[in-house]
Amino acid sequence: MRIDGSMARRSKMWVFLQFPLTRIVIAVVALTTLVGAIQVCAQALGVAPHSTASVFVAMLMMLATLAVYAGFVRLIERRRVSELGLNGAALEFGSGFGIGAFLFALTMVVLYALGQVDITMAGGWEVLGLPLLDALIAAVTEEVLMRGVLFRIVEGSLGSWIALVFSAALFGALHGFNPGATLTSSIAIALEAGVLLAAVFMYTRRLWMVIGLHTAWNFTEG
Repeated sequence: MRIDGSMARRSKMWVFLQFPLTRIVIAVVALTTLVGAIQVCAQALGVAPHSTASVFVAMLMMLATLAVYAGFVRLIERRRVSELGLNGAALEFGSGFGIGAFLFALTMVVLYALGQVDITMAGGWEVLGLPLLDALIAAVTEEVLMRGVLFRIVEGSLGSWIALVFSAALFGALHGFNPGATLTSSIAIALEAGVLLAAVFMYTRRLWMVIGLHTAWNFTEG
């Protein structure tokens, strides 16, 4: 049987697109370019942080991130986007949020009992909204990239343990660029957050619970 040249080229292109590293690069470039473009446009338009306009920008950024990831899965991987299925999403997000808030509150209780921190009240309930939105933005963008793209694709190619070690180490390293970060803090983030978040994703095979946990941790910490 003779194979048409154009069909052979399409077949080679399909094999190339399905290579794990190729898929990671396509997804990372698409997502980071999108987020960067939205941020640049917001700055060019003079959108002030924590303003009404910034709330719309934040919502756009989150929705665009989820849409681009879903498009990547459908167009490149040619499968259903099961990790973002809406059935049970609210319950999973809420469960993750509750777990994350409990874990960080427990951490603070231990530190308080050891005399390492002082807890004081400041502001009011009205100051909670924007920090919560900031935490949600970080959780959505980071979890789509770290667990939805990197961990999932590496796991499918090299196995769960390698994916767990790789994603946790990279997660800690990326947080080394945060203000006030140290080598110790980066290692701690890799060991507790990187491993925990990957484990939650491995358990649910969906992104909602891990996004909820990540959001709560960032929010309660802030």
